[in-house]
Amino acid sequence: MFRNRSGLVVITESACGEIAALVAQSCDGKETGGALFGIDHTNGTLEVRHATAPGPKAERSPHHFRRDLLYTQERALEIFDRDGSQWIGEWHTHLNWRLSPSTRDLATYHQHLRDPELGFDRFLAVIVGYRMRSTRTTAWVITRGTRKTRRIKLS
Repeated sequence: MFRNRSGLVVITESACGEIAALVAQSCDGKETGGALFGIDHTNGTLEVRHATAPGPKAERSPHHFRRDLLYTQERALEIFDRDGSQWIGEWHTHLNWRLSPSTRDLATYHQHLRDPELGFDRFLAVIVGYRMRSTRTTAWVITRGTRKTRRIKLS
């Protein structure tokens, strides 16, 4: 877990394990990622309970990742039915060890924030830098006007 000015971000051990397992399976030179589900508490805490896989029809390349939308929607329904968790963000790898969002990443996050149907006030983005079986991780809390980060370590 880490604390930033936007409040506390808690990533459960099981969600960290899901991400770590997916990163380890994806050592093929292509980015991977998925969605993050949990609770955006009114006290400012973001609680990540689940991290999904990219899905079977995800687009993956060395410099780009796009998750399988249908797969993610199906998983979102299952997860919501199980414990009420909602979509609060996304995670993905960067193979160049760079832990900040790319211009493309930021455009996507801001598109989510502007979409009134999604209803986001803030969006959590977890980026995993992966190189030679080593990982570094940073989480970003993105709002319409700011982006704030703290390093975290997957357990």
